[in-house]
Amino acid sequence: MISHKVKSRIAMGICGILLVAAGVLGFTLWSMEQAGNPSPGGEAQEVSLDPYGFPEVDWDYWRSVNPDVIGWVTVPGTNIDSPIVQAHSSDPEYYLHHDVYGKYNVYGCPYLDAGCEAEGFKSYNSVIFGHHMNDQTVFSAFSKYTDADFAKSNNKVLLQMPGEKHILNVKLAEIINAGTDKSKRTSFTDAADYGRWYAERAQSADVVIDSSVPVRNYTFVTCSYNRWKNERTLVFASE
Repeated sequence: MISHKVKSRIAMGICGILLVAAGVLGFTLWSMEQAGNPSPGGEAQEVSLDPYGFPEVDWDYWRSVNPDVIGWVTVPGTNIDSPIVQAHSSDPEYYLHHDVYGKYNVYGCPYLDAGCEAEGFKSYNSVIFGHHMNDQTVFSAFSKYTDADFAKSNNKVLLQMPGEKHILNVKLAEIINAGTDKSKRTSFTDAADYGRWYAERAQSADVVIDSSVPVRNYTFVTCSYNRWKNERTLVFASE
């Protein structure tokens, strides 16, 4: 027979496991709530849209929350509606695991690559990364753009920053093996170098809506799970 002490230890062990599980679940739910579509004060609020579908952004509030906030991306037809922060060369992957409030969060926050820190969204190729989460939040919807029909039906990307609004059109989408494909570029010697790079990406892309070289490109990047264990979906959009 099992002694009373052994039974007590088993019961305590089970309670401990349940407490840990509850803690993990609580943290996950908190992360989901924080990483949803951030709103002032962390509470969902009605947001006004202009005639083009841009949400009204309280830049003063967001810059007071985090001076790294430099833009906002909205993709009509998806749940992408999020601030964009600037990553820094001192800790380029900080926003992989910290949210817009600067708190540790597995959902992270969409960020402009540290390689674009000097020129910001004026870079030839602005690379914006966001996680692909199992609950289909953050940048998960971008992984669907390698389906040509989806890309054509949801080809508008609304990008805004203080004093500027840009309606981007999705031009290309590509799945790359992140372990071997070093195609991400944020710096170019000149416009010709940038043009050659873009033309190469257009040739290898999985979806091509428009292969003409834009003056400036915005690449939205998220993880995807189609061909390789470590892959990314790149969505190229421009005016």
